[in-house]
Amino acid sequence: MSSFVRRHRNKVLWLGGISAAAWLLGKYAKKRIIEMTEQASKDRAAQENLRRRFEQNQQDCTFTVLSMLPILSESLFHDRTAELLVAALQRQKNAATDPDAPAPPLADAATNKYAALSKQEIWNELKIVNFTQLLTALYSVTLLTAMTRVQLNLVGRLIYLDSVLFNPARPEDIALQGSTDKFLPHQTEHRFLTFSWYFLHVGWKQCADRVRNAVESVLGSVPLKKSITAAELNNLLAEIRVRVESDDFTDVRAKPFPFQKYLLPIEDDEITTLEQGGATVDPTVGTSGRVADPVLRRLLDECRDIFDAPDFARVVQSALDSVFGIATAHLTADMPVPPSIVEVDAEMPVGVPMATLLPKAKQLVHGVINGVPNEYIAALSRHAPLQQFATLIYAQFSDHCVE
Repeated sequence: MSSFVRRHRNKVLWLGGISAAAWLLGKYAKKRIIEMTEQASKDRAAQENLRRRFEQNQQDCTFTVLSMLPILSESLFHDRTAELLVAALQRQKNAATDPDAPAPPLADAATNKYAALSKQEIWNELKIVNFTQLLTALYSVTLLTAMTRVQLNLVGRLIYLDSVLFNPARPEDIALQGSTDKFLPHQTEHRFLTFSWYFLHVGWKQCADRVRNAVESVLGSVPLKKSITAAELNNLLAEIRVRVESDDFTDVRAKPFPFQKYLLPIEDDEITTLEQGGATVDPTVGTSGRVADPVLRRLLDECRDIFDAPDFARVVQSALDSVFGIATAHLTADMPVPPSIVEVDAEMPVGVPMATLLPKAKQLVHGVINGVPNEYIAALSRHAPLQQFATLIYAQFSDHCVE
């Protein structure tokens, strides 16, 4: 055996070297495979944690919007114009039925104003008021939903970073709430979310004024007895939307209207908004009406940048398409089906008088704001472009987030 080894020493050494190298390489490969497997497991856990947090955040957005609808409802239905107009019509009807009967006393100056109008004028005003209220409700819930998505995803992103970078637990064990105030102090978070007060008490009124102007310009000349088909109603609503959503009211080709002016106050009114919204304001928060706190300042500036972005305008327009589609389907649900080409000469109604749409519009307003379950909020929560936009905001971990 020893003579065999001596004769083939070089071959034995070479074979031994190859075997040792193969053993070392195999051991290294096994170690790397274990490390890669562990890293892949951690990556999957981190991705699953991020997905869980994001989905929970979107549910929070929906619940937050629903919790704010009663405030919007109180503001929207505080205007009793429609009820006063109906009361004025009833007074005229009673007077025509029994001219000798004493008229009931007028409740206030507004009632007296509408009582002085003719029957046709009252009906025309009722038409404008009912459609204005319906369209204002549609714009309001859409803008409120979009704004809440932006706010809560900005907040959720910072809470996620806070938990991942400052929680010693494994990624798969991280809770859905942050554990420190490193990125977003709780008081700053509360102040940032308080800015929704502005739209709920100021912005929606400005939106309502713009909607009324558009409704008057489009529906003002439409007679109440005119027969309206589903297609015509769709065209009328589309024309109103173009006027509302175009920056130049007289030029439908203008760029999109900047709805962000309804969502956040101007910088000089930021402190006032916090105070009116019930947030605690200390002297370090800001001066001259403008917020100075660096974290809150950054959140507000980023919020404004998002609202100013063309993508936000497109997402809002797409979301409006969704809620307007639902409302239009309800308005046209009982309209006669247009005759086919074969039946074109058949004598059958193809529309309904405009006047018959007024009570439907009035009823729909309550569904948009107070519906339980609320199909409009449900549709917005499922709206794909809005979800994708929220994903972009939530996952945008730029350098300033980890300074």
